[in-house]
Amino acid sequence: MDLVRAAAQFAAVSHHGQRRKYSDEPYIRHPARVAARVAELGVDAEVVAAGWLHDVLTKAEPGLRAELLAALGGRRRAPVIAPAPGNNRAGA
Repeated sequence: MDLVRAAAQFAAVSHHGQRRKYSDEPYIRHPARVAARVAELGVDAEVVAAGWLHDVLTKAEPGLRAELLAALGGRRRAPVIAPAPGNNRAGA
């Protein structure tokens, strides 16, 4: 399985059942749009995977660790996947 597909599946499982706060659409549509937009830029697979995973730590069930995301998304991209300080808005 390639990295982008694995990231998409991981994001889908992590965001299962979550909905957007204002639109009530399935939350997974947001990371799917982000990943599609960065893919259009012609970046490498690790960046596209980071697009899929960028909200996993802030929106997913507790207990997920940055080490797991780093292993899936590539160690050099872990800072891209990890949430920015103060970025813990639920359902945004």
